[in-house]
Amino acid sequence: MKLLVHTGGGISSCEAKESRPLSETLREAGIGLDLRCGGNGRCGRCRIELVRGDFVAAGRQVSLRGKETAAVNACTCFPAGAEGEIRIPAASLHRSDGAVEVNFSPVPDLSGGPGGLSVAVDIGTTTVAALLVEDGRIVASAGMPNRQFRFGDNVIDRIAACQSSPGAQRELHRVVVDETINPLLAQLAVDPRRISRMAVAANTVMTHLFYNESPVSIGTAPFTPKFRRFPEVAAASLGVAIRPEGRIIAAPAISGNVGGDITAGLVATGFGASGGTELLLDLGTNCEMVLAHRGKVWASSAAAGPAFEGANLSFGCRAAPGAVEHLTLSAAGKLELQVSGGGAPIGLCGSGTVDFLAEARRAGALDEYGRLELGVLRRWGRLVTRNGGNGFRIASGIVVTEADIERLLKAKAAVGAGIASLLRHAGVEPEEIRIFHLCGGFARCLDLDAAQAIGMLPRLERPVFRIGGNTSLAGAVLLAARPDRMAEFEKWADLPCDLPLNSLKGFEESYIDGLLLG
Repeated sequence: MKLLVHTGGGISSCEAKESRPLSETLREAGIGLDLRCGGNGRCGRCRIELVRGDFVAAGRQVSLRGKETAAVNACTCFPAGAEGEIRIPAASLHRSDGAVEVNFSPVPDLSGGPGGLSVAVDIGTTTVAALLVEDGRIVASAGMPNRQFRFGDNVIDRIAACQSSPGAQRELHRVVVDETINPLLAQLAVDPRRISRMAVAANTVMTHLFYNESPVSIGTAPFTPKFRRFPEVAAASLGVAIRPEGRIIAAPAISGNVGGDITAGLVATGFGASGGTELLLDLGTNCEMVLAHRGKVWASSAAAGPAFEGANLSFGCRAAPGAVEHLTLSAAGKLELQVSGGGAPIGLCGSGTVDFLAEARRAGALDEYGRLELGVLRRWGRLVTRNGGNGFRIASGIVVTEADIERLLKAKAAVGAGIASLLRHAGVEPEEIRIFHLCGGFARCLDLDAAQAIGMLPRLERPVFRIGGNTSLAGAVLLAARPDRMAEFEKWADLPCDLPLNSLKGFEESYIDGLLLG
């Protein structure tokens, strides 16, 4: 098929084969779609409009002659004629301008190492960040999306890709090295071939893929990784564009679900140094947590899902220019929006959705079950009804539906229930926590009052919380500058008792309670 493609940037054309979904054809033509689910037809983020031609969409024949259009998922749509025309809305395009967190607190002491040039890399599921270190000083930083996004925005889809295709593991490794890490190195202030050492911190799946090792065993019970401690290797063996004989080292993992990124965070934050009860929580799609109490340490993870990263929401988005980061709602229904970069809003990022739940509940627009108070919204002029469902109008073209709210409640319930269950297992009351380390880019933007109001975090005094930012990168930069401290990383990887949350007494009850808004 000769395919005519309309985007906000103009009109282009490409050849589309009947055997390939349009999402793949468009990617090869340089048009990246938002394939949050890896092209498995679940997330609905790659919606396109069929304008003209014959297609097969989700197994159904669709024929259009220019009089009407049809909205379909590009990942389940195939050409079925000689000529066709489509239109791609801006919301369906993959954005490469999302924020990459390179800040952290506290900054570790990097002095006393072997010196020279080294680089620290935090390989996140959605973004990758790098810091260049010279003689114990951070001299440059860079960040970009993890180009593995086309395989899905979560580790489950990437594991599934490795299970279903014999070449997927090799391709995932190639993409993270050739299309992500090496371009990042080129953005730093020196010739990468002068760099003699790289330290990596990542979740267990991402570390396996970086090493070109299979993560498949992590996806099925008992979720045992092939490696927890990763070998030190020469850069050339992995295709990394530093000095060929330069050394690659990686933070060791605690378990299949709690990776080296958490180990790095434990070391970087000085976790446990107070001698009192401490909790570290890394907020993300998979919320990892570590608890220290009376000489014992436990680790676990809560599957919050990608809702706080904007996936599966009608108008959700990642933190990027145009994202609503914070909002307030008056008793009269007036909204004040804080938009990243200013200008018109394009959607709500994670911190904005948390604010929405808290503010809408406080102002009486949501009941305790997360259902919209229709009378209130009508009075405010914010009620939207479409396709048989109700929604809350945030701004022109931005509506939060009751289905969106349900997904957000499930995400916050998973986090809250995970914390409550881990504390209960250890016999700890929330008020016993002396230090609560909040890690990750999401945590840096989070309004603590809003997160506590909706029950995602326990109600604690503000000084208890320490916002760490990208503590995975902080640990990686410490390991890059001070490789002699690897033994400390290995100690923390071996110390916690790994607990599956769904095996803990009371987790299901806490999760069900967490679906409510106080």
